[in-house]
Amino acid sequence: MKEFLKQLTNNKQKYQDFINEEITPSLYRDKRYANHFSIILIYIQNNSYNYKFKNIIRNSDTYFQIDRYLHCVILDSISNETYIKGAENLLYKLQKEHLNSFYISTVCSENYSLNEVQMIKKLFDILQCSIKHNIKNIVLDVEYMKG
Repeated sequence: MKEFLKQLTNNKQKYQDFINEEITPSLYRDKRYANHFSIILIYIQNNSYNYKFKNIIRNSDTYFQIDRYLHCVILDSISNETYIKGAENLLYKLQKEHLNSFYISTVCSENYSLNEVQMIKKLFDILQCSIKHNIKNIVLDVEYMKG
């Protein structure tokens, strides 16, 4: 796990740029129609190429794998009141299908006034905190970081 934290720190900007590119359509819908979205970042400790995220997300959501251990899901049409529940549902489905531990962070666009750089940076800060403090199988968001 320490090795991954080092890798995450070394590649953080590359990962953030990748996510920023992937959320472009969601940012457009958010700006144009106030159709908010959330980003969920998932770290899985083992080789996770065989995880079938497409089978457990809605058709309107987007999934992509960032690297061997790091996954991202964009939940479309979600609000500040429901984004944590959406991430918890995803965690539940992952745990049901795969007996493993997951580190999960999430943010909602509604809280960031279309400042995607700040939103993505916070997403990674929360994930790093989760891994560093070994907080498994609990969805962490910005409120955890405040407390």
